[in-house]
Amino acid sequence: MASQRKLGIYWGSAGINLVEINKDVILASAIVPFIDLDSNPLVGVMDRSEDLRLLELFQKTLRSHSFSVGNAFLSLPSKDIIVRWFVLPWVKTDEIQGLVKFEAKKYIPFPLEELVFNYYPSTINKDGVKQIGIALTAIRKVHYERYTNLLIQAGVNVVFSEPSAMSLLRSLVFRKIISTDEVTAILTVREDSGEIAIVSQGYVKFIRDFSLRTTQPSPIDDGTEITKAKLFNEVRMSLDFFIRHNAGPEVKKVVAVAAGLNHSLFDLMGEDIALPVQVVDPQLILEKLSSLPDIGFVRAFGTGISGAVPAVIDFNLSEGEIKEDAKKTEVTKAFSIPSSVFWIAGVIFVLAGLLFLSIYWTGDQLQKKEAARKEVAERLGKYVDMTKEEIDVKVDLYLKKSAAIKSVPFKSAVTSLMIRIVQLLPKGVWFEDVKVVFKDESPLVVVPQGKKKLSAEDYYVVKTSSSMILYGVASLNNTNAEFELINQFVETLSTDPELKKRFTTIKINEIKEKESGLNQNVTAFSIEFK
Repeated sequence: MASQRKLGIYWGSAGINLVEINKDVILASAIVPFIDLDSNPLVGVMDRSEDLRLLELFQKTLRSHSFSVGNAFLSLPSKDIIVRWFVLPWVKTDEIQGLVKFEAKKYIPFPLEELVFNYYPSTINKDGVKQIGIALTAIRKVHYERYTNLLIQAGVNVVFSEPSAMSLLRSLVFRKIISTDEVTAILTVREDSGEIAIVSQGYVKFIRDFSLRTTQPSPIDDGTEITKAKLFNEVRMSLDFFIRHNAGPEVKKVVAVAAGLNHSLFDLMGEDIALPVQVVDPQLILEKLSSLPDIGFVRAFGTGISGAVPAVIDFNLSEGEIKEDAKKTEVTKAFSIPSSVFWIAGVIFVLAGLLFLSIYWTGDQLQKKEAARKEVAERLGKYVDMTKEEIDVKVDLYLKKSAAIKSVPFKSAVTSLMIRIVQLLPKGVWFEDVKVVFKDESPLVVVPQGKKKLSAEDYYVVKTSSSMILYGVASLNNTNAEFELINQFVETLSTDPELKKRFTTIKINEIKEKESGLNQNVTAFSIEFK
């Protein structure tokens, strides 16, 4: 039987939680902590995912805990997730996707081209009118790639990714702690922050992060009362917001998940918000991992069992896979006229019905055409009255501009190349410096003085050549052995498939013996890459 092992990953604020499971049994777990990276930040690194030390630490954790580096299931932090709920008029199934993209522009403050998103349609009935409810979840591509790129570099294949609130929901449903039939608020509390997600029907309808930090001085106590009041207030505001903006059943209960929670505190919260509050320790969900009560492992476990809990919808952001509920989106059955002895009345009824349907269908089609025309007009904006010839000139200019801009080398692959070269570095050799040179080989186009408008001919594709020189030393206390080691290293670099794709020539530029600072001779060298 094929292995059913999965690697569940949750990227949290304090570290990356890893849980390997087989079906629903936890086999191994570990955390890649951020504490050392945060306490010793590298100059110029704006995000943890750009820190090469994190990649090394992640790979070391995989090796030391013998994780199967195969298919991975990623739980994304809620701070980067966008969750929206909106209602569409009843349409055919094949028309839903176009309407979702049109309506989503009203609810999401970013162009859809910048997002990775997924949605789930369900049937709702309001005042006897059938409508389609859309649950949409999205993340900006720049944030999504920040998380997945590190995993890809570590050799991990991400086949599934979802919001961490969905992972937590799946864990709770799997352990039969909550039911998808009722509206439930899931509350998680950390040292100085919290998160509330409102769920029902197997997916998240609302999610909100909030801070519990306070700058108010408290001479009487240690700030516990202030934090408690702030927590109660944040929960109350979130519930009120959900009730105001979401038609349907109200929240029935609150489930609070965290290690070491004070039960009496949540009894008081229940009285404050007039709802029952159930406190759940992560150990109850993780079972055998009693020594690891971190809620991050609960989220990693939840995403790892995706597909095994039918009551919870799988929003796979990695594939943009849309889960359609055929039962909920089925088209109303065609009306059929029963036979009758009053056949004349039946014929008249049919003709009247056909006439009505024809008028209704024609009006509906005209409305759709008009809506489509207005959408195109809005998109064209000031260009709506231009002729085809004028548009062709604009398009040609845009294409030339686009090609010129795309050809500019904004970003190089130096980082990935250096990682590969370091991986091939033999013992006894280290680098001291690197020099990268970019040379523009494109002809310079001079725009005539006084020319106010640029034409397509004024834009050109930039052609750039690059070269690199690495400076290093070898030390084996034997000059001949050092020369031989450097030659073998250059031979290894020249035959590496990845480096051969980037450079046509890799050769020794200089090699010589020099004295080190410890009265010991070493061999200095430089290697040229072209």
